[in-house]
This record gives sequence, C-alpha cells and structure tokens, in this order.
Amino acid sequence: MALRATSGAGGGGGGSGTVTSVSVASANGLSGTVANATTTPALTLGTSITGVLKGNGTAISAATANTDYLTPPSGTALLKAGSGGALANAAAGTDYQAPITLTTTGTSGASTFVGGTLNIPNYAAGAGSGTVTSASVVSANGFGGTVATATTTPAITLTTSVSGLLKGNGTGVSAASAGSDYQAPITLTTTGSTGAATFAGGTLNIPNYSAAGTVTSITAGTGLTGGTITSSGTIAIDSSVVTLTGIQTLTNKTITGLASASTSLDSSGTGYAVGFRTMPQSSNTSGTLILSDSAKHYYLTSGITVPLNSSVAFDIGTVITIVSNSTAITITPASGVTLQLANSSSAGTRSVASNGIATLIKVAVNTWYCSGTGVT
Repeated sequence: MALRATSGAGGGGGGSGTVTSVSVASANGLSGTVANATTTPALTLGTSITGVLKGNGTAISAATANTDYLTPPSGTALLKAGSGGALANAAAGTDYQAPITLTTTGTSGASTFVGGTLNIPNYAAGAGSGTVTSASVVSANGFGGTVATATTTPAITLTTSVSGLLKGNGTGVSAASAGSDYQAPITLTTTGSTGAATFAGGTLNIPNYSAAGTVTSITAGTGLTGGTITSSGTIAIDSSVVTLTGIQTLTNKTITGLASASTSLDSSGTGYAVGFRTMPQSSNTSGTLILSDSAKHYYLTSGITVPLNSSVAFDIGTVITIVSNSTAITITPASGVTLQLANSSSAGTRSVASNGIATLIKVAVNTWYCSGTGVT
C-alpha cells in the first residue's frame, strides 16, 4: 500500500507546497479508501486476501495450511498425526488395538487370535504340568507385596503404596479425593436464629431456632376439673379418679411400671418395697443374686453366690427362695458375707439336697439366714 498526495504549484524549489488531494494505492496485499480526500482526509484500510494471513516484513499474503500453520483436526474418535502434522481419525486394527472378544471354545490346543477374537480353550485341570521355582509380587495398580520362602513354600503378603481412603476403578486402587469420591467430615455450626439451614464447604449450619410461644388456652380432660383456662386458673384431679390423701380402694385397676424403689406405707407410716402376690421365678443366669431377685425364687441345677452389700444392696428383710432341680447344689457367701444356718451356730457355704428348698432372708448389711428342707 502507498499513499499518493497531489500538490499545487509552489514558488522557488525550496520543497514547499500544498497537498490538494490524498488517495491509497493498492499494494503488498493492502488497499484502502479516502473520505474527504481534498479537505480532511480519512483513510480506511482493507485487504483483498481471505483466510489466514502471514507477513514477510514488507507485505502480507495468504498463509498455506500445513506449511505456515497446522490445520485444525477433523477427527471424531481416536486421532493420529497425519502428513504435515495434521490430525486425523485413527483406524482400529491398524493404528491401535481394537477391543478384544474373549472366547473359551474347546478344551485343548493352542490359543488363537483372529479378527479381534481371542480364543483360549477351556483346558481341563491337570492337563499341563510344570514346577514353580520362585514366586514374586509385581508392584502395580497401587498394590505391592513381599514373598517369604519364595522358592519353596511361598507366603505372599500384599501391601499398598496408597495412603488414606482408597477407591477402585475395576483394575487398581488409588487415593480417594474428599468431596469428590466421598463426603468429607462435616462441621456443624448453629449460627443465627432464623432462616434455612445451609451446607457449604463441609460446614452444615442449622440456625439456633427459638422455640418460644404462647399458650392461649388449656382445657381439662377426663379425670380433671377446672374448665377451660385462657389467662389464669386451677385444674384439679377429679377425686373420683384418685385422691392424694387418705385411703382409696382401687377396683379392677392394673398398676404397672413401678420402680424397684417403689414403696407402700403401713399403718405407722413406715415404707416397704412393693411386692408380689405370687413368687415369680428369677430368669437371672449369672450365678450371683441380683437386686431384681427380691421376693422371687430360683429353680436351679447349679450353685449360686450371695454377694456383698457393696456389690448388690438388697434391703434388710429381702427374702429369696432357692429350689434345687433334681440335683444337689450349694449356696456360697461372697467373702465378707455371713450365711448363717438357721437353728445352728454353723455359718458358711450351705448345701441343698436334690429337690430341696432353701429360703434366704437378709437380717443385716452382710448377714443372711438360710433355712429349709434338705439344707445343711
């Protein structure tokens, strides 16, 4: 491209003059137009070349594919480098191994590989013979190992070079990534008191919601009196259901859920543990009396131990009956416990004859009396 200026006549030859018009000459791959060529020229440059351009320091021209630049690949599958460095589709079976189909036809003969099909006959066990001279472990797929007595009776110990949580890909194992392969440990926060819970960056925030509210009305149900209360008032237990003082007769009522410390009062106001109208059989099989055995009986074929009060604090007055089931058994006091034979000065381990019955009663912190049929 060259700029052309036309000047008017000047005086003298001293090199001065006036530009009267400007134009653009097309050259070196560039061209252009001039607006207001005779007053305030405005040049617009252009090029007649299409495609990728190259320059030589003076002019520009069209660049040549695979000579001046690499043509973009046009393949849609596995690619290979073609002439001039261009990429093209690779051909299965020529440029790379196509997927192999495995078959196991036959029971003898050599393996074959034809047309992408690998046939390995289903050889019968023992069809071949040989001697293993040494065993080793190859480190691969995240696994390694060692072999003890490799040439005689190999003992293989497998190891892995991967630390942390592992993931498998069907062939090997590698380190699993927190947040991608598994849920990283969650940190719980309770910031705020309103709004929705959020979970971001391993932090679960559940606002510390306020549970405050106002009860506007209370209505008495069955067995209660006092009517509906909307501001203040009293709701009482109906005396026809139960009384808090005095004596009340309960007819056809079942009392359940009594704690082991539940008591009933005698006429003098002394409280005693609530008992049974029968003597239930204990299901304890530990070989040592337990607190829930009070007022129950055992039906045993083996001996049992009376524990120290510091181990099992039976109330004084506790009664437990031991029945021997067709075999002689012993009742053994723990160290520090006195087991006194009734109507005797003898204390210690008691023997109960086959089909005998022994009754134990606690009379002091660590003192029990034993009596019954077949008890010595």
